[in-house]
Amino acid sequence: MANKSVVEALDKLLQDLCENKAPFGGKLIVFGGDFGQVLPVVRGGGRREQVQASLGVLIYGHTSQKIPLEPNPSENKYLIPFVRRQVPLRLCFAMSINKTQGQTLDYVGLYLKQPVFTHGQLYVAISRAKTGKNVKVLVLPPIARDIGTKYTTNVVYDEVLLRASFL
Repeated sequence: MANKSVVEALDKLLQDLCENKAPFGGKLIVFGGDFGQVLPVVRGGGRREQVQASLGVLIYGHTSQKIPLEPNPSENKYLIPFVRRQVPLRLCFAMSINKTQGQTLDYVGLYLKQPVFTHGQLYVAISRAKTGKNVKVLVLPPIARDIGTKYTTNVVYDEVLLRASFL
């Protein structure tokens, strides 16, 4: 997920170029994604810094309108028809958790040499497969005496989920 500072920079740039102080220079901007899943990486930052850098903080704080994806564009009441399309994937051997977001895969193998480090990563990784039986997870213990460990840490920031529920 992108850091909110990138979107804030775009906002200021469009305001300057369009000579209009309205958000994004008065231009219509469409954001797509689930802003409560994977947070941006903040080098040296902790939980608070990750939450503050998320796009959700920026978007949920502005006047925004949620446009749901419509299965049938003929019933769409918006000027722009939004239709979900599945894009064919190329064969690959490895993908980061962030790159898998929004993908649907036949099989998912998750190699966790160490626990996930930010909000939503474990959910995104495990939920990419079409069915649960097609998910395999290898969890390596952080220390040698924990051999036989069958669990890992799931990082969840409640404040991100609470913000997302307002839309």
